Amino acid sequence: MLCGITYCFGKTLFITIINAAIRNITNHVFAKIGLHQGTALSSNCVYTSKTQSYTIAEALKMAKPGKVIVTLGINAIYNYKHDSFYSQYEELINKIKKASPDSKIIIQSVFPVAEYWANNMGKPDYNKYIAYANQKLYDLAEKNECYFLY
Repeated sequence: MLCGITYCFGKTLFITIINAAIRNITNHVFAKIGLHQGTALSSNCVYTSKTQSYTIAEALKMAKPGKVIVTLGINAIYNYKHDSFYSQYEELINKIKKASPDSKIIIQSVFPVAEYWANNMGKPDYNKYIAYANQKLYDLAEKNECYFLY
């Protein structure tokens, strides 16, 4: 474990981080292709062996980390305009709190993208969605007494 921190995020960010620097803590990184705030609620995405897997809540109940960083939904930014996204995110936060009540929960903001990339992908308004999402995630963090990492 890295400084008592457990990381929960989708596969895209996982690959980025692993390639960057933290290969030695993969047993404390919960990542799965297609993992987002909805699937993280009930999906077995934490693997301790080829046959044993747990939900994030089950794994956190066992691990009891000092901090949990949640970075989910980056690839589904256009879903941020839907209330169901935030209700699922809040439900996940509540499950994390119940499973590991002493853990500090840090909600990671969504990173803005380069204007060049957004335009080339045909999504010139992408950063507007990100700004909206970050405000909503900040509000969610405040409401649930979590930290917000911008």
